[in-house]
Parts: sequence; C-alpha cells; structure tokens
Amino acid sequence: MVSLASANTAPGRLRRSDMAEKFVLPTEPQFERIARAVRKSENAVEKRNAIDTTSPGTTWTQLLPGHNSSSFQMPPYCVGRICGGSILGTLPNATRTVSFDRPSTAHFGRDYCVNGCEPIGCESDKYNGKPAWGQVYVAGPCIVQYQGTDPIPGDKLGPVPGKWYVEANRPSIFTVWGVVDTTHKLAYGVLHPIREPICVATVEAPAFGVAAITGVTGTMPNVVPQVGQPSTTYCKGYLVVAGTEIAANKIGAYQECLMVKALYGSGTPAVGEVWGPTASAWTLSKNSGVGCGWGILVAGIYDAG
Repeated sequence: MVSLASANTAPGRLRRSDMAEKFVLPTEPQFERIARAVRKSENAVEKRNAIDTTSPGTTWTQLLPGHNSSSFQMPPYCVGRICGGSILGTLPNATRTVSFDRPSTAHFGRDYCVNGCEPIGCESDKYNGKPAWGQVYVAGPCIVQYQGTDPIPGDKLGPVPGKWYVEANRPSIFTVWGVVDTTHKLAYGVLHPIREPICVATVEAPAFGVAAITGVTGTMPNVVPQVGQPSTTYCKGYLVVAGTEIAANKIGAYQECLMVKALYGSGTPAVGEVWGPTASAWTLSKNSGVGCGWGILVAGIYDAG
C-alpha cells in the first residue's frame, strides 16, 4: 500500500507535489482484478433487478401489446383468453405481442390477459377508427371487471364462457386484493394462469359430486376431460368436482389430490371402507362400482349434514 500523505502535510491535506510524486497507476493484473470485480457487481445488480417470469404466484406486472382476434370489442378492465403470440421486428429490438379472444366453451386456455382503461376494437372495427390493438396485462397486479356479489380480499375470480368479465365460482385466474369501485364492479388484485385442473360437464354437476369421465373436449393443446353423471355402464375413469358446481356445458374445476371431499348417499361411511360411484347419481355408495376399478378409501366424515 502506498501512502498518499506526507509527513510535512497537515492531516487530511495533500501537497500538489506529493500527489504527483506518490500517485502510482495500477498494474495490468490489478486492472484485470478491478474489471472482474466491477463485472461481478453489475451482474449481481442485474440479477437482483431481474423480473421473475417463471415462478408461480409472482406479482410482477407485465404490459404487452395485444391483438383482439375475436369479433367483439373488448371493454375496459375485461379479460381475454390468450390464444397466441408473435414477435414484431428483429431481435434484439423486437416487440413481443399477444393475441387474445373472448373466453368461450370451445377453448380452454389457462392463460388470460386483462385490458386497461381503454376499449380495444376488433378487426371489423378498425375501419371505424377503433384499432384491434391495445395494451393488455398478462400477469401481476391490475384492475378487472367482475359480476355478482362484491368480492372480499382473498376471493378467487375466473373467466365466464362467452363473456369478457370474471365472476366467482369459476376456475381462478384472479386473486382479489380489494374492490375499488362497487358501482362499476371493479376489483384490484393479481392476475395469474389457471392452476386448477379443469373439465367440462355435459350436464350440471354438483359441488363435490362424483363424475364419470366420458371423453375429452377442446382442441390441442388445450384438451380437457368431459364428464357426466355415472350410469349403469360403469366407466373406468372418474373424478370428483371441486367445491363449486359446474353448469351444463360449462368449464369447472375438479379435485386433483390424494385427499378429496366427495358426496355420499345412504348409509354412513366408516373409516377404511371403500365406496364407489353410484348409477344415475353424483354420490358414493358402499360396495357400489367396485367392479369398475375405481373407488374412494374412506378416511373420515368431513360433513354429515
């Protein structure tokens, strides 16, 4: 270490002659070490400031140009199903975009976007000065239009087939943090993909009902199970509806876990018994359907009501 202070200089002050005499340039190896330290520091800052776009539950906000592929104008604060994406321009200065349409029963995508405060026209509107492009949120905090009872923080809202808004008792794409306008029904919260397993019921299926898998529906890659009421011709596949009923020909969620809650019919299930599907019913029955190879091992009674 070379001292820059002179014995004849008052503390904290340097004579010009001492500065010229004592200043020594770093050697080449020292320059290399300094450069490595600077790069390491810059990389650390860049990594710390980077946006995590992969981890579930991230609350970062991303706004992208969105193209309305539907035949309907998208109102402010409404949701669209993301049906594609593209890159405009050449890398590295290209612009990322998404395409979206109105949620429907024919398509079961898991990714959705939310419009901002301006309506977005459709292709048929562009000749009237309403372009089919706008800025849409694809993740993170945003404001969304809902229908039905005012939600409370923590409530989950989801898309409605054939509608632009969200409501309760649907596969969740939006977690509510608060309501900002009860008159216009606007909620503030975080947008996320559908994380629940989803299916389509051919007839109305009750909450916690046992449903028979009758096939699949949708188009690749968004194919989902199609379910109906169990019949006398037992299938090999069954599932249990989640805590919200599924309307006829509508999308709904089902339970995909080791422990499920399921409706049962007459009798009282005992721990250790195997109960199976019942013909022409949404409930479990003792010793019913055992031959179909599907049943539920009873672990206890959740609600005997």
